[in-house]
Amino acid sequence: MDKPSGRRATMALGSLDEALKAAVKVQAADPNRFVLQQYICSHCGSKQTMRSKNEFFTEGICSECEETTDIEKAGCNFALLIVDGKAGLAMDDEFLKPDAKS
Repeated sequence: MDKPSGRRATMALGSLDEALKAAVKVQAADPNRFVLQQYICSHCGSKQTMRSKNEFFTEGICSECEETTDIEKAGCNFALLIVDGKAGLAMDDEFLKPDAKS
């Protein structure tokens, strides 16, 4: 396995609870919406996306460095997938946006 480049991904992160509440809200609006939890590896800084639809985890194993990140401590976000009968899947990445006050 190649060593990670050392570049840190950027993404707005919220608490696991905030991400979960937002995911439930957007899913409730349309049954054709699915979410994939995302986080930034606390070891190598790469952006990670879970493969399980509509499921949130408290920790994740990085596909780049294979280290475990405590998502409850580090925070997370999610990608929104919208199923469109003609177009397939469209992704709205980083659904939790940075707070305008920060």
